[in-house]
Amino acid sequence: MRTLDFSKATVLVVGDVMVDQYHFGAVHRISPEAPVPVVKVDKTSVTLGGAGNVVNNIRHLGGSSVLLGFVGNDPNGALAARLLDELGIQSALVETPLPTTTKVRVIGEHQQIVRLDFEEVAVNTREYSELLLQRAADWIKKVDAIVISDYGKGVCDDGLCQGTIEMARSVGIPIIVDSKGDDWNKYRHATIVKPNVKEFGKALGREIQNDDIEIERYGLEALRQYQFDHLLVTRSEKGISLISAQETVHFHTEAKEVFDVSGAGDAVAATLALALAVGIDLQSSIELANQAAGIVVSKMGTAPVEYDELMFARYGYTHKMVGIDYIGTYAEKLRRHGKKIVLATGDFARLQKDHVRCLREAKRLGDVLIVAISKNPEPAARVSGLPTDYGDSLEIISALEFVDCVVAVDSRPDDVARLATPDVVAVIGDYPIGNLKDEFAKQVVVMPLTDRDAGDPARDQAIYA
Repeated sequence: MRTLDFSKATVLVVGDVMVDQYHFGAVHRISPEAPVPVVKVDKTSVTLGGAGNVVNNIRHLGGSSVLLGFVGNDPNGALAARLLDELGIQSALVETPLPTTTKVRVIGEHQQIVRLDFEEVAVNTREYSELLLQRAADWIKKVDAIVISDYGKGVCDDGLCQGTIEMARSVGIPIIVDSKGDDWNKYRHATIVKPNVKEFGKALGREIQNDDIEIERYGLEALRQYQFDHLLVTRSEKGISLISAQETVHFHTEAKEVFDVSGAGDAVAATLALALAVGIDLQSSIELANQAAGIVVSKMGTAPVEYDELMFARYGYTHKMVGIDYIGTYAEKLRRHGKKIVLATGDFARLQKDHVRCLREAKRLGDVLIVAISKNPEPAARVSGLPTDYGDSLEIISALEFVDCVVAVDSRPDDVARLATPDVVAVIGDYPIGNLKDEFAKQVVVMPLTDRDAGDPARDQAIYA
């Protein structure tokens, strides 16, 4: 099964919670009041930023998370809580007298015109940090990995970071730090610390060139000084470098059209934490995280990486071919997002252009199209009288852009329907309906491959042998 299942992983994310607001519009003139563009706003959106964007990525990748951080007693603090509730993300936010960190961006013609920051760096907030640490202790044995998302807004002080790292090491779970600033003593003994090249140089008090030799040389120096297990340096168009005491590995990125680098680091941290949480080895986890970053930078604004996007980047269209043991989890994720599920089944032993037409029509009946293909179709294979290679059918149908998921079943689609509980079942060609409608589906639509297939009473009354 070329699918990664993150649904059983839970990540604790501790850090600076933000609200990101976007105003999108068009620029047609310059202001008469000052030499600045006038943006006619057409659309406004709001999303979670900072540590909130890490949990948003985890949610869209199918994992679970818990968010710990500060919010203010203000409308944007309430907005952050509401956004978390809408995403179904658990949180234990601590309210402080400081305002909720908020970034407002104005985008004109796909170009950021201005960014407005509403924030105050948290200082003298030890009592609030201790409360966060207590809440982290409540969760430490219930999670599989931890991310410290430090944006330099004061939440991630020495006491919170060191206390969280010590707890993580005591229970043997990985702790990933998305670092900021020049005080790396507070990250001492972390599993992985993830700076970019500029942050890396600032922490060591020197300018570091973005080349393999310098990255490795100073990476080893940082490991010795701060006793990290690994240092993971994100290097923009040059990819990512992993430095450990044993070896250095450089992961080069694919060329991408970059629209916006906002949130790329959050996507890396989220993907890396989930991959390690489900037991994927470190190098494969980094490769996956690198692919996630490549997806995010091709989007405008702080947008999370979607599970299907990551699987396509990882495996190509073959990621659509999943085992029946995963289909229940997949369908549950779709329902949480309010998607209408269509299950298509039929005789795919001898593919023809009418199958493509019917599958395209089936997709129009809902949001997501799952196709169940029988390894030993009955009675269709006997009707055609032709040898079947269901492997060819799996691969060809998976390559269709409008097909979202393909499941191979031993004989009949009943189990797929039972696990996915689709809104609609589309029965394609000369194939029996059986008890699909009565037990598993709200609606059954019959799609004949040719006119002669339509209106056959024997077919409509057929049951499985």
